[in-house]
Amino acid sequence: MATWLKDGKYDPRPFESCLLEAFGEGRRMFDAADGAVSGTKVAVTAVTTRHSKLCILSNYNGLGPRSRGYKHFRADAFADEVPICDAAQATSAAPSYFPAKFIPCLGLLQDGGVGKHNNPVDPAIWEGSAIWNTRQDLLVSIGTAFTEDAQSPTLPERKRKRNFRDGFLWRALDYFLASGDSQTIWEEHWNRLDAETRKSHFRISAPLQKAPGLDEVDEMPSLKRLAREYMASYDSSSIYRAIISASFFFELDAIPKFNQTTGMYDCTGSIRCRSPAPGPVVRGLID
Repeated sequence: MATWLKDGKYDPRPFESCLLEAFGEGRRMFDAADGAVSGTKVAVTAVTTRHSKLCILSNYNGLGPRSRGYKHFRADAFADEVPICDAAQATSAAPSYFPAKFIPCLGLLQDGGVGKHNNPVDPAIWEGSAIWNTRQDLLVSIGTAFTEDAQSPTLPERKRKRNFRDGFLWRALDYFLASGDSQTIWEEHWNRLDAETRKSHFRISAPLQKAPGLDEVDEMPSLKRLAREYMASYDSSSIYRAIISASFFFELDAIPKFNQTTGMYDCTGSIRCRSPAPGPVVRGLID
């Protein structure tokens, strides 16, 4: 009853104090980056408490068109820019654990992992296209572990009678949990890719026998050990090669000329590296 009345079983104030200590009270998502060059693009996912609408809180604008079905929030006035601490609280407000966070101009927001965007691979692609107005060269999805289930449903005994577990409340709960399973979301995303695109999309997530609760802090040592053991055996060579490949691009030095003999265009240009430190990248390609 207390959890219901407080909209969460934990007081958010200690968490808020930690965020204020780490980021400061006045620092906002859209504050200017240090230095003259634009910094890393950061997007935080949150979901409205009503209608479960996905909201993206970011430190960028984006020039390309955006997909439908979600909202990328950009404030009209500086006073309405979202503080980093508020964005962190909103995206961490897991239902029943922390209360929803009120964000001016948006309303009450909760954990961005609620529902079908617990693995935000699709929103990342949508936003990437809006920022650069082109497809992504590389995508790496890093998960927080997943439980391994059977690949096909278990066949029940014939003429088995229904029990309480088959009731609509349990079915609705199972459906909700399944729709937000991050590994299932990744597999559905993977199924939509063609063979060539799959070469540049990667998933890193360790398998679990049983997932601990979000507040089972005593499980952190075993989870850390699991992550270290998994990464020690994980073959990252494909990701390494994809990163190296995506670091280079071809730039024309002159307008292509049509070759009457071959019936094709002759192009002259240079292979360039987009990395700010091209030396190590080139050596990695040679090695």
